This record gives sequence, C-alpha cells and structure tokens, in this order.
Amino acid sequence: MATSNFRFRIVDTALSGPWFFVDTASSYNGFIEITNTTTDPVTITVTIRNSSGATIGVPQTRGVPGYGNLALNARTDFGVTLTNGSGSVQIAHDGPPGAIFANVTSLSAQTGLSFDSPLTRRQNW
Repeated sequence: MATSNFRFRIVDTALSGPWFFVDTASSYNGFIEITNTTTDPVTITVTIRNSSGATIGVPQTRGVPGYGNLALNARTDFGVTLTNGSGSVQIAHDGPPGAIFANVTSLSAQTGLSFDSPLTRRQNW
C-alpha cells in the first residue's frame, strides 16, 4: 500500500483598511486607490463598512488590468450617496498574494488636509 504526504497552505489575500472619512460640511471625501502588481487581470470586490461593521451600500466588483489601477469614490461609487460617515474598507480579489496593493486617501479641498490609510493583509507573511 502506497502512502503519500500532502501539505496545504491557505493564505488570506484579502486586504483591510482601518479608516475612510466622508463629511459634506468640510468637503472631506475618501478615495480608494487600488493597483494590480501582476501582468494578469485581477477581479476585486470592494466593501465599505460603517464604524459598527455594517456594509454601506453595495459592494463593488471590478476588474483591474495587469499593472493597471483603479480608484473608487467612497461618497458615490457604492450605490448610495454618503454625505457623512467613516468606517473601514475590505478588498477581496482572485489574484495571488501580493497581487493587489491599496490605499485610502481622505482629503478636503476646503481645509487643505489629507491623510492616507494603507490596506494590509491579515496574514502578512
């Protein structure tokens, strides 16, 4: 009787970002910037959540071409018009680990301030 050994490794490739911010009164808006680091197209699904963890609007599924990039507007690109709020961002994708890098830039033309929140993997190894 022959025996074989198998080794499996499961890697979570999803990215999570701690914060985006939208506020109409101070003109803050959040932009989710996504880049594909591979030569192959990658399909992504972006979900934004409020501070309680509930999904805001409709998660967006898009294709990102090889070495391409994409930006989504937290205020308008999720099927609702978000006038005020903050929360987190999650990106799931069908590429290999490291295929997608992403960042959230929240900025206000009125105040002149901006800040970045990079998205990272939970299993960053």
